[in-house]
Amino acid sequence: MDLHIGTSGFSFPGWRAEVYPHALKLSQMFDYYCRNFGFDCVEINSTFYRLPAAKSMASLARRSPENFHFMVKLFNAFTHNLLRATPENFARFHHCLAPLAESGKLRGLLAQFPSAFLPNRQTRAWLRYLREKLAPFPLFVEFRHRRWENPETFAFLRKEEIGYCITDLPPVGSLPRFLPIATNGIAYLRLHGRNREWYRPATSRHDYQYSDHELRNILAGISGISPQPTEIFVFFNNCHAGTAVRSAKRCLMLNKESILSLPDIGRACVNPSPLLSCRSTLSPPAVPAFRDDNDMTAPS
Repeated sequence: MDLHIGTSGFSFPGWRAEVYPHALKLSQMFDYYCRNFGFDCVEINSTFYRLPAAKSMASLARRSPENFHFMVKLFNAFTHNLLRATPENFARFHHCLAPLAESGKLRGLLAQFPSAFLPNRQTRAWLRYLREKLAPFPLFVEFRHRRWENPETFAFLRKEEIGYCITDLPPVGSLPRFLPIATNGIAYLRLHGRNREWYRPATSRHDYQYSDHELRNILAGISGISPQPTEIFVFFNNCHAGTAVRSAKRCLMLNKESILSLPDIGRACVNPSPLLSCRSTLSPPAVPAFRDDNDMTAPS
């Protein structure tokens, strides 16, 4: 299987003088990211807050190396403020994704839900609706409540061919545990750090540096996923002051030291061309009733 390692986002002013040169412009950060860190993928999470212009996605596709991979986080209207999940917003999202899709570098979409999004008939119907609306690209879901951790959830995700996002989070409250499971043939990991001050707004919840011991345990955990996924994507989201880059580079180094042996069996190719023509005509289900403003106020 192929292992891909990168970070959740790349454009942070606080990364200057930490992992980027002090005077590097925001517009130059992606090029520096691609050329200097040794990563072959990135998770675009700015799309959670606003829909970008299609020309911005075209620029990323053009400036990235040939064998580079993008995962894109869904706009918050589809995961948090569902009353804004209108046909117009779905159409706008498809339009902005088109350049990445046409480049063949868009590998999947991430739906990160708030902790108030709990398992029931309505929320499962919403997941099914999202998968239909966003086909043909793989959809991955990140839950923020431990109540989703049950055989019924994983059976549902496998049936619907929706990927389970494996999270590494601090062991506090109802946050999910680290469960190395793949439900659509691709393993997707988001490593947020283990800062126990997660719920305290005066601190950065993503201020955390992984130790070698922790990284080795994570690599060992994903190496035991059964059945084996065709690919593994690992994104570090401990983004405070560039720690995500440092953790990801160290993870790459540990993997090269044969902590994890991953035979190359090639990547599953997805034909991007249907993206603009296979819009689902499925009627939207009843909007699940939930509210969680906390997850909208900080990068996640």
